[in-house]
This record gives sequence, C-alpha cells and structure tokens, in this order.
Amino acid sequence: MLSITHRQEKASRRHKEFQQDIARRASQVKQVEDRSYSIPNTPFGVPKVAPDKLVQILRVVAPAYSYCWCYDLVRFGEIYIATGYVPNNRTQIRDIQEAVAEFYSVRVDDILSARRTLAIVRPRQIAAYLSKTLTGKSLPEIGRRFGDRDHTTILSSVRRIEALMQSDEELRADLRTIADKLGRRLP
Repeated sequence: MLSITHRQEKASRRHKEFQQDIARRASQVKQVEDRSYSIPNTPFGVPKVAPDKLVQILRVVAPAYSYCWCYDLVRFGEIYIATGYVPNNRTQIRDIQEAVAEFYSVRVDDILSARRTLAIVRPRQIAAYLSKTLTGKSLPEIGRRFGDRDHTTILSSVRRIEALMQSDEELRADLRTIADKLGRRLP
C-alpha cells in the first residue's frame, strides 16, 4: 500500500484550493451568452463562457492552452474591460528581421549571415535593436535567432544603435517607420 507523504498531501491540498479559487473567481465574472469563447484546459467548475471584451484577449492568449493564463484573464477581467486594453499579437523576431530586410532592400539570409559589410551590418544591428526593444526577449535568445551570435554581440548592436539614435534623426525616423509597419511603437 502506498503512503502519501506530508509534502504530497500539502501539494494536493494546494492544487485543489487553486482549482476552487479559479472556479470561484470565474463564477464572479459577468457572463455573456451570445459571444462566447471556450477557454481551453479549464478545470472542472470554471464556466466556459467569457465576458464580451475578454473574447478578443482570449483569442490572442488562449492558443497557448494554459489555463493559468486564462485564469489570470478571467481574474483581472474587470481591469481589461474597464481600460479597453486588448493586446496586439506579439511581434516575433522573424517579423522584425523581414521588415528590416525589406526596408533596407537586403535579404533576411544576409542579415543572418556572417558578412560584415556596412550594407548588411547596419540592418542587422537595427534588427537586433528592434528585437530587444519590441519583443522583450533575452539577449541570448535574440542571438540564437540571429545566426547563433553571442549575447554580447547583440548587446553591442543595441548599444551602437542607441548611441547613433542620439545624433541621427534619419535613423530615428527609419526606426519609427519600421516599428509602425510592424504595428508597434518605439518607447
């Protein structure tokens, strides 16, 4: 016969309390019958209908199939509804690379290559800067997406573009144009 340890019992109790808390908070949210969205992987007892404004938010987040995300959206639903906040689709590093390549008339493969000509290096640095600024990904992650470059190379690119932005109005305008094309705004 298996014996349950104190730690396992405590974890089981916390898990049940968590699911009950999800069900309780979700039942407090005002429900709309006509525009519903099925929240994936919801624990037993959580309503499958989300409030009207949350439908737009859930369409962005729910494909991750994490009921913890959905729980947070339901839990803070009143905040999202009150502010009208609907998150944009997250900008991907590949989208930034493609937008920069198109803007500077180079290929994405050139940006990812080891070539060091100025016509390639500057767009690569700009793409690395925008990747750090717009996605919030870590430097090692961005480096992996730029042809397995070291994180210090990406950091150098980000710092170089930040320094150039202080004196080059044309560069700032180019960055704003690329960010606008991606549907984002530079901080």
